[in-house]
Amino acid sequence: MKNKEQQAFIHSKMEAVQSHKEVTTKIEEVKLESKRYLTKRNLEFCAHTRSKKLKEERDERQTQAAINIQQSSYTKSTMTHEDKMSEILLLAKESNEGSAANMFYCEL
Repeated sequence: MKNKEQQAFIHSKMEAVQSHKEVTTKIEEVKLESKRYLTKRNLEFCAHTRSKKLKEERDERQTQAAINIQQSSYTKSTMTHEDKMSEILLLAKESNEGSAANMFYCEL
């Protein structure tokens, strides 16, 4: 607007309307009833927050599992494949000798 007096008059008129008590209460009502009032949203629906929370829970479970494994008493198999095979062959040979001795004893 080129006329500064009219511009000032319209500006003061708009300010009076906006500062009116009924207008301000109606504006607040509309803000509260709007569907997209996002300032007080549930943070569980935020993907970034949810992923951080899930990562923290997963890390906690992994840490707890590692602590449980360290604290539990377990025996580590130190026997090699060759040692295991020789032990099996010895047991087989002893059982064959025992059965041969039993057969000899039974024949008498």
